[in-house]
Amino acid sequence: MNSKAGQMGGGMAWAFPILAVVVALGVSFLSLKVDLPGKLLYAVDFALFAGAGWAAVFLTKAGKGAGIGASIFGAVLLAIGSYMITASVVAAATAKGVDMTDANGVKSGHLALEAGASAAVGAIGGIFVAAFNFIIALVAGIIGAVTGGNMKQKALSENGSSVAQAA
Repeated sequence: MNSKAGQMGGGMAWAFPILAVVVALGVSFLSLKVDLPGKLLYAVDFALFAGAGWAAVFLTKAGKGAGIGASIFGAVLLAIGSYMITASVVAAATAKGVDMTDANGVKSGHLALEAGASAAVGAIGGIFVAAFNFIIALVAGIIGAVTGGNMKQKALSENGSSVAQAA
């Protein structure tokens, strides 16, 4: 069986979660332009980080521990990035405000928050989104890393490789 298991250097394990962060944040920016449901974004994040965790272990010489460490690093980066995006978008939206209308569609006023209050609302929203993203990325990355390690060990033992013990 011709397997790519364990062919890349161990340092490449860090590249896969970083790539997942870049793609996940890109999808988040896209969701600002196209109305994508939040559940879909979380599903995409889960799939990206599960795949990154799997690739970080299966395709490299890194073991499960290094793959889990890289997944934790990626989850932290995603949390920071999603906090920054959410906090700025929510703060801008609450500062801009919305026009208030009554049941008949007649404009009855304008609701907007002051700069300090809108920044606080943005920070709170950012914390919630960052926490959800961190948990999803962490769980998915760990699942992917463990699965990738098990698959790599099986693939290398089938090939008769002595590197199978490294997984």
